[in-house]
Amino acid sequence: KESDGIVTFLGGVKFDGNVFFAGEVTFSKNTIGTVAIPKGELSKEVLFDPRLSATPLVSLSPNDFVDGSWRVTKTTQDSFVVELVNKQKNDVQFTCHAVLTD
Repeated sequence: KESDGIVTFLGGVKFDGNVFFAGEVTFSKNTIGTVAIPKGELSKEVLFDPRLSATPLVSLSPNDFVDGSWRVTKTTQDSFVVELVNKQKNDVQFTCHAVLTD
């Protein structure tokens, strides 16, 4: 289906070779987003909507200074949890990536 220079695939697409994008690439909120942990809290659950087809690999990058360690835990097709070892004096925001692999 093509409209205004955009092609829409109604099913899955597989590329057997390399792929190069000359322009911007947009991903769904299930793939890339942000999560904020309010000050004084030790964890935050992030939900996938809709549910993913498999359990993803999740990585985080802090956007603020973090006092102590942090980790991703309890990753499923439905959600993951970000945990901090110490309560923070301010809200802390992370950029997160969730990627499915075969």
